[in-house]
Order: sequence, then C-alpha cells, then structure tokens
Amino acid sequence: MSVRGARALDWDDEVYAERPLEVGNNLVLEARLSWRLDRVAYDPAEPRLADAERDLARARGALDAEVTTLYYRWRRAEAAAAEATDDEGAALAGKQLDAEEAWSLLDARTGGWLARQACRP
Repeated sequence: MSVRGARALDWDDEVYAERPLEVGNNLVLEARLSWRLDRVAYDPAEPRLADAERDLARARGALDAEVTTLYYRWRRAEAAAAEATDDEGAALAGKQLDAEEAWSLLDARTGGWLARQACRP
C-alpha cells in the first residue's frame, strides 16, 4: 500500500496586471493498493518460517532434556555427598565437588535461574 499527498498553488499572470487575478489552491491525495497474485496462495518465506519454528522447538526440547539430566545428576551427587562420612576424607570432598559441579552446570543451562531461586528467602 502506498499513499501520497501533494499541494499545488497556481495562478494566471496577466501581462498588464500588477497582481494575479486568481490563485488556485489544490490538494491531491493518491492511494494505491497492490498485491502479488503469485503470493496469494504460496509465499516462499513460509517454509523458512516453519523450518525456524521447528528448529526452535527441537532446540527447546533438547535444552529441557539436558536440564532434566543435569538436575538429577546434581540430586544424585548431593545424595552421595550426604551419605559419605567424614572418615572417607578425600572421597567426601570429591563427592561434594561433583555436587557443586553439577549445580553449576545446571545453573548455567538455566541462565542463572537456579542461583536466583536459591538466594530467595
């Protein structure tokens, strides 16, 4: 769609007149509407948009699966660290480190959401 407006002033100069006898003030408005008949039934951009939506849904599903896997990895590591006794020493430290690593990965994949939730009172 295109819209255009124009204003025109005109007058008729007489050879012996000191001023114009008549001044015309015209306002012209023009509107055009056009469409492409070849795109009424099929637009070449539609398949690209559908592909992008499908790729986004797949990426979202993959992220959900990864976050779920990391969550349960973190929970297992936390449970293993809680079951370890102080007698094991290095094994306890390793299990706590595994839990912290899993928590950090999970926090990173959720965009920091986990850390913000953990800081709430």
